Amino acid sequence: MNKKFLSAILFGALLASTTGTFTSCKDYDDDINGLSERVDAIEKTLGELNTKFGSLAYVKSVSFADGKLVVTDQNGDATTYNIPDTDTNTTYTLNVTQDGNKATITLTDDKGNVQTKEIEFTDTDTDTKFDPSALVVGKDGVTIEYNGEATGVKLPTLVSNALSVTEFTKDGVTYGWAVRCGDSEPVNLMITDILPLTGFSFEPDAILGGVPSMKALSVEYNAWGEKTSCEPATATGEVWRQSTDKSYISPVIVGKYYLNPSSATKDQIVSIEVLSRDIEYISKTRAADCAPSVDSYSVKDGMLTVNFKANAELIKAVEASEITGFKIRVKTKAGNTITDQDYRGVYATKYTTLVLADKKKKAANPTNHDLYGANSGTAKVAIDKIPDYELSYKSTTGLDMKPLVVTCYKDEATKATHQTMSDKDIESLGLHYEFHLCNYIQGDNGTAQNDYAKIVDGVLYPKLYNETGTPYAAVGRMPLVRVQLMTKDNQVVSTGWIKVEIVKDKIPAEEVEFDYPAFTNQCANKEFKLTVEQMNVKVYNKLGLDRTQFNKEYTIKQISTVEGEANYGKGDGTVALVSDADPTTMTDLLTWTVTQADMAAALAKDGTLTTVVTYAANDPKSRGDVTITFTSKVNAIDAVTIPDNNKIKEYWDANKEYVRLNVAVPDGNNTCTFVVDLDNVFMGNKPAIGSDKYKYVFAAKNITRTDAVGLSGTKYVLTLSDNAETLYANGEEVATIKETTGEISYANTDEAKDLLNVASHSSVPNAFYAWINIKAVTGECELELPITNGEFRAFFLRPINVAAGAGKFQDAVDNGSTVNMLDLLKLTDWRDYEFSPKTNKIYFKFYEVTAISVDLDEITTDLNGGDINTQKLSSVTSELKVTQDAKTFKVTEIPTSPAANAYGTVTYKNNGTAVGAFNLRLPVTVTYKWGTVKAYVTIPVEKTQGN
Repeated sequence: MNKKFLSAILFGALLASTTGTFTSCKDYDDDINGLSERVDAIEKTLGELNTKFGSLAYVKSVSFADGKLVVTDQNGDATTYNIPDTDTNTTYTLNVTQDGNKATITLTDDKGNVQTKEIEFTDTDTDTKFDPSALVVGKDGVTIEYNGEATGVKLPTLVSNALSVTEFTKDGVTYGWAVRCGDSEPVNLMITDILPLTGFSFEPDAILGGVPSMKALSVEYNAWGEKTSCEPATATGEVWRQSTDKSYISPVIVGKYYLNPSSATKDQIVSIEVLSRDIEYISKTRAADCAPSVDSYSVKDGMLTVNFKANAELIKAVEASEITGFKIRVKTKAGNTITDQDYRGVYATKYTTLVLADKKKKAANPTNHDLYGANSGTAKVAIDKIPDYELSYKSTTGLDMKPLVVTCYKDEATKATHQTMSDKDIESLGLHYEFHLCNYIQGDNGTAQNDYAKIVDGVLYPKLYNETGTPYAAVGRMPLVRVQLMTKDNQVVSTGWIKVEIVKDKIPAEEVEFDYPAFTNQCANKEFKLTVEQMNVKVYNKLGLDRTQFNKEYTIKQISTVEGEANYGKGDGTVALVSDADPTTMTDLLTWTVTQADMAAALAKDGTLTTVVTYAANDPKSRGDVTITFTSKVNAIDAVTIPDNNKIKEYWDANKEYVRLNVAVPDGNNTCTFVVDLDNVFMGNKPAIGSDKYKYVFAAKNITRTDAVGLSGTKYVLTLSDNAETLYANGEEVATIKETTGEISYANTDEAKDLLNVASHSSVPNAFYAWINIKAVTGECELELPITNGEFRAFFLRPINVAAGAGKFQDAVDNGSTVNMLDLLKLTDWRDYEFSPKTNKIYFKFYEVTAISVDLDEITTDLNGGDINTQKLSSVTSELKVTQDAKTFKVTEIPTSPAANAYGTVTYKNNGTAVGAFNLRLPVTVTYKWGTVKAYVTIPVEKTQGN
């Protein structure tokens, strides 16, 4: 196997002596100022690194020594960063070994502590799979990631403001560094061309018939030309007209390949050639007929872009029954020849109906997004619209128009419309955007809007004629920008306009918060009143306004009317405005009122109460709104606990965590109902909670369960009614609780029966249950009364059970050995009371047993030493037969004193050679009022008499 070795040595600066972690600053009890200065220096260094390089950058070189980090970017410009206090370093080593498609990552500190993780690649190409430069320190500063995925190995966590510098090396050669401070995002710097190019992977445009493929892309359009110029300026602006003749952009073929390592550059590549063939299609033309070759190639940030030349007419469309395949072969300066693993499909497609669109509008509405005038070619469409963008009159950075625009198209191959053209396609087609001011006039005096803005490299700036000072007078002007999609030979593919308004700097919106202490649930309303000090200090003064100025700039927003009074709060409760009659010297106050209903609603969640009051700016263009948020929390009254001695122990399990519910006890006159009064499980027939105002409901935790599985194997989703008094399984009723009596009734639905019969009463942990919750209130206004142990499980006991009876078969009996069905079985109820033709005969009618049958095809046996649980009788011999004469009753016909053969018989017959004793395992189904019980009963077969 090919093996690869990678190591990284981790250096920590400003480290203390704690084992296994990068350490923080040394103790400087006598020099706090020095400590602060050093922390500031660290933060400044990291800030400068992040500003210039971001989280990952490819640079020419990096060196770190004597507290100085020197980074030389790809342009050859070197920058030095000072790293304070480089003494007391602790060393960590990160080793990676690769064997086949598995890589083992081992992190070892200088104390001998080791972390080891193994990652597996799905790619079987072991020579080029592992990319050292894809192994970096993640954004959290501790996780070692490979291609953006966590490897499971983590660096020690840094304390706040501690600094670490991580050096990555391979075979003794440094290829990168990572710098981080505390828990901030690290900067990973990968040195270009230190590691030789070893491989690449293709980035497809599409997958066709399982083949990763690239496009042979052409464009059809109708060019635009100027009809009416914007100079001299008019009120209607310029006009452009679209040609009726078709124009075309010849097909371009661009392949994208991720380089390994990603730090490799174009300098390592000597040449690229193209191999071609047909791929898995029956074709009339050979791929080589399209004469593919490499036109040019480039490398940026680890991505190789190859521009191919080919006879596009011989490249088939996406819907064709054939495909062309390209494969590249790269020769490097190191003398290596690297060939793509597979042929890559090439398919012809064409873009039409190209139109400029607003990127923000496209995201909000996939079909209504074109720039103003893009379809008519008239600037007046935009002139008549409200501006979509704003630009501050004193902005020095301007408004970059380039990110605001995208190009939409129709893909003729897939017939998809309103598609957004990728930057890759824009570049490969030789298209680009141009931005120009489009002059027009407004007002009776003909104010030309171009005099208040300029555009440089697609960035719009405010100006005032030829003045160099701050253009105050530009406020309110609305310059128009013409956007054009251009070909490389300066043909206009699409034209549209963007309208911008020059505005004052908007005073930002203000958020004021008042967080009141928590309080206990109460019957009376709870009021929170702003004080005069709070309103003046946290509202008026924060905005730099007095009360009169504030009321001039803002108007409180009414939300609703409650009982004839205005409510200004959006959220819990109501907010009233208490206005002061004195217009100049006094204060307007707000009062937040929370009712008992609001408290109850909050307690049903997490108790949090909140409402928001909005003072809307009277001039939204100059000011943002002021929002005042009130918050508090209502706590439930002291909880009560049901004492153990209040729970009748015979009804509960040993830990008094659950109860068992059963059908009615037979008394000769009643029917088999399933209704239980939950009060009966408590002493005195009620829970001792200090209140008589309570009810039972199904607990909310029922709906998150995943253990509701029926006898049929069906997994059920449990839900509740709005009042939590009905439990459903897959939408069908299972049980209900009657609020007035506390009685729980089991439903007679198929779903309920399937769940009920899943396990016997003696297997309670496996039986079906429901979570019950006691909801109680107390006091005159019926405050919610929390109960610490008010939730418990109620198991529904299966009414009857089936086991093997005393019956047995005799081998080789004339006409077969026949046994009564009721002799084969032993039936018991949920109390383990047996019922048979001799004992408790009335139970057959009470439990409404209507049928007993055997699944003959599923009978198993231990003949010939086989496993009686799995070996079917039919698979051993065809000479041994089991038949049944089963009988079914209507409910009204069930005998009150059934005979042994009342439910039929089962006959065993041997049509072949005499056999010795063995056993049969019969799958038996008993049908009764509450569904079906399925059980396996093992019946002995005695050997042939006389043998």
